[in-house]
Amino acid sequence: MTLKEGRLRELFPNAPPSFFERNQGVFDGVPPAGGQGPDPIVKPRDRERPKRKIPAPVGHPGKYLIRIESRRRRLTDEDNLCPKYHIDALRYASIIPDDAPDTVKLQITQTKVDSPEEEMTIIEIFPPGLWPKEVL
Repeated sequence: MTLKEGRLRELFPNAPPSFFERNQGVFDGVPPAGGQGPDPIVKPRDRERPKRKIPAPVGHPGKYLIRIESRRRRLTDEDNLCPKYHIDALRYASIIPDDAPDTVKLQITQTKVDSPEEEMTIIEIFPPGLWPKEVL
């Protein structure tokens, strides 16, 4: 689509002359020098998932155990604790190979504390074969 220079000046009355020089192709239908330029749509980078699989000991579930404990002064509904961000960050950092249900067992808890200094989120990661005995 081409625009007449007058219409472009109406749309951008305060534009400097260099703006109209750089956009000359818009007026006469000639593409600007150097081609059309890069695609303006930003596409997310494909993240390559680690391919390593750690074999689980015999009789063990073969999953990573991830415990997320939120220590707060005001407790919230369990569904508002939102562990997805933390799990995805662990996957992107290659700490866990995948976040699929057959790879990860997730435990989410919250504990009430008295002061702001005690508020924190604790994330514990146990690889297959190294789960605490109280979980097995």
